[in-house]
Order: sequence, then C-alpha cells, then structure tokens
Amino acid sequence: MCFLIPRFLHSSLENHIIPTYGLLKTFFRSDEKTLSCILLAYPGLFMYSHFPKNTKLLADAGVSNSVIGYLIRVRASVLMSSDLRKCVDEVKKLGIDPSQVKFAIALIAKNSVHKSLWDAKVDVLKSWGWGWSKVVMSKAFKTNPLYMLTSKDKINELMKLWVNQLGWDALALAKIPFIFGYSPERRIIPRAFVLQYLLAKEERSQLLNIYYDKKGSS
Repeated sequence: MCFLIPRFLHSSLENHIIPTYGLLKTFFRSDEKTLSCILLAYPGLFMYSHFPKNTKLLADAGVSNSVIGYLIRVRASVLMSSDLRKCVDEVKKLGIDPSQVKFAIALIAKNSVHKSLWDAKVDVLKSWGWGWSKVVMSKAFKTNPLYMLTSKDKINELMKLWVNQLGWDALALAKIPFIFGYSPERRIIPRAFVLQYLLAKEERSQLLNIYYDKKGSS
C-alpha cells in the first residue's frame, strides 16, 4: 500500500486510515475481502475525503451496502466525485431502484461521460429520431445505462447500418439498447443478414400460400 501510494504515509492513522478501513469493511464484511478491494480496486480511497461523504449520500438515498460494495469494486472513482449528489438525483428521477445494481451502473455511466460529450451523444440520437423523454432515451437508459458509454461515432455508424442498410426503425433500438455494446462486424451484421433472409423467406412463403389459396378457389 505504501509503495503504491506514498502519500498514504501522510494520512492520519486515527483520524483517517482506521475510520476509512472500518467504513470499507461494512461493505465487504471480512478483512480479507476488504484488503483485496483496497489493493485491486482503488488504493486511493484512503486519500480522498469525498469517499465517506459519498457513501453516506448513497446510503441516505436508499442504496444498499451490497450495491455500494459493487460500485467500489467496479468503479470506485465514482465515490471520489465532488458532484455525486447531482448524478444520484438524476438517476433517481429516471425511476431506477437504488437498491438494485443497475442504479450503480447508471451512476457509473453518468459519472464517466463529461456533460459536453453526453450532450453530443444525445444530439446524435436526436438526429435519428430519438428524443430525451421517458418514452425514448430515458427509457433506453433505464433498460441499459451503459449504452451511453458508446462513442458518438459508433452510435452514428450503428444507426446508419440499422436504418439505411437494413431498413429498420431507429426507435426499435431504444427497446434493445444493449446492442450498442456489440461489434457491428462480428455480431450485429451477420445476425441481421440472417434475420433478413428468414423474414424474406417467411414473406415469400406467405405470398405463395396466398397465391395457391386464390388458385384453389378459382
């Protein structure tokens, strides 16, 4: 620990290190899991005064210890944020249950994207017919918050593929936002072409049935 973060030696043992360790242990229960988290997740937890304040903020918002523990393991830097309250309020307004892991995932998404980049992604989605409302973007975010971590270029390319090449409705993606995390070349395009073939085959089959039905009745 001292080797990883020399500033650790400047922290007060009684006033900072021991209380922070005790706080961490409430989320991981055992010394082994607590030490493992400190070393593997984010050793700098001991260096920031925001950490105890933000854990209290989350607890007061109804976030369970297990969800806070998940957040520490996966993206502890969120708990170092100076404006976490704003993210918490925004995510709660979307109706995401703070007792669920998805709440932590939504905080990660909101905290990881700078506002200017977030707005740029929103503009790209709007250009394809989405709108930041409960019906479209916010519903997609509630379903899978991580879709907003997709680069705006990839969002645009996927929309071009979905709408221009495949001829499908852009709004349909709002119901399956996890698709933004897939590789277009390795996963989306091959499956889309198979689906197109099956749909075309079904359509041909239906047309043949109509033809023979009419022929039989004539």
